Amino acid sequence: MAEELGKIEKLEIEQFGLRKLYVVPLLFSGTDAPPEYKEKLERYWREVNEQIANQEAKVGKIKRIITNRCLWVGKKD
Repeated sequence: MAEELGKIEKLEIEQFGLRKLYVVPLLFSGTDAPPEYKEKLERYWREVNEQIANQEAKVGKIKRIITNRCLWVGKKD
């Protein structure tokens, strides 16, 4: 059996009140990114837009979207 590395706890809705929270991982590319990566990135943002449009059709206008980014430089240990 695989070793459990960690566990992510479910957040309590009371922390956010009656608002819905939308979090989108922020992905981007540099000018020197390989063409395959740029294609995948364009597809990713297209799908993000589609998902947001689908949600708006269900729940109404979305006013805020939180982007989540993790950046580091150099080798990660």
